[in-house]
Amino acid sequence: MISAVHAFADEAATAGRLANAIGTPLETIELHVFPDAETLPKVAPATGTVVLHRSLWSPNDKIVPLLLAADALRRRGAERLVLVAPYLCYLRQDTVFHDGEPVSRDVLGRLLGERFDVIVTVQLHLHRTADLSSAFAGARTIVIGAGAAIAAALVPAAPGTVIVGPDIESAPWAAEVGACPGGSEPDADQAEDGRSRGQPDSGGDGAGARTADRADR
Repeated sequence: MISAVHAFADEAATAGRLANAIGTPLETIELHVFPDAETLPKVAPATGTVVLHRSLWSPNDKIVPLLLAADALRRRGAERLVLVAPYLCYLRQDTVFHDGEPVSRDVLGRLLGERFDVIVTVQLHLHRTADLSSAFAGARTIVIGAGAAIAAALVPAAPGTVIVGPDIESAPWAAEVGACPGGSEPDADQAEDGRSRGQPDSGGDGAGARTADRADR
């Protein structure tokens, strides 16, 4: 049983909705910033299983305070730590594309996997990682799909919406949204020169979401 959801003040509203949904208290993590920009989080007492909510969009200022907060929660009594990170960073570099580059997926995986028992995130853009837990030091990983929820929000509000992915590797996720009930099947493809030559689906009544993609490499 989850005893509480802990979150930094800038994400208290989102974390509060999560806490309400699972019927647990929300505890706000205090964060002191020293003149040299070091940070010192302070957490409430913890027990049993604890959720730490932190979306890692714009991650560089968030990762160290997150790791420190995880350590503090263990010291305050948490026996099991669950990281809920709707956006999980540094996973696009899951291989060395060019000499001299790191594999940031593995670096982040060790940092988080050694400190959290479970990591929950949403719709990862991964193609070369069959088992995400293997990259996260054995922590259990749960990935929640977003296609149906996105389609449910878009199709009624904006009929005929074109779903655009940032690159060819995002095509499966764009297609998932377009193929949801009320959407239309995608027919976009990728030209060899990197420019999209996909066109919106001309079939059907135009009431659904349509998909295209473009390259950024």
